[in-house]
Amino acid sequence: MFFFLLPLVILISLYDLKYHKIPNWITMPLMLLGLYVSFPGNPIIWIASAFIFSAWKFGFMGGGDAKLWIGLLWCLSSFGDGVVILMFAALMLTGVAQIVVRVLSQKRVAIGFKTAGAWRAVVFMGLLAYLH
Repeated sequence: MFFFLLPLVILISLYDLKYHKIPNWITMPLMLLGLYVSFPGNPIIWIASAFIFSAWKFGFMGGGDAKLWIGLLWCLSSFGDGVVILMFAALMLTGVAQIVVRVLSQKRVAIGFKTAGAWRAVVFMGLLAYLH
């Protein structure tokens, strides 16, 4: 499944960079596929999904990004519980990088400020490929 998801995430990232949107017609099937492949999952996957949902709800990430990350989380849960740790490490590292870029480019640093974020999933997939 990883080799299907990597090019998909790259394409989604390029689309997001151009249009600043991740369409539902790609994220919803990804989430459904992940649920189909991994259901019922384990408590760690459910907790991580709730955490990502909360990040969207409180404005720390866009809805498309949240659906993308939840879909990836469920699709890649076969890699074990370490995928959750790696996902959150990638989110934190790329989040810090995004804040640094905003500060250096004199853009305001605030939640709710829309920027393309799907590129962060490419970093996660790269780390996953490197470590597995």
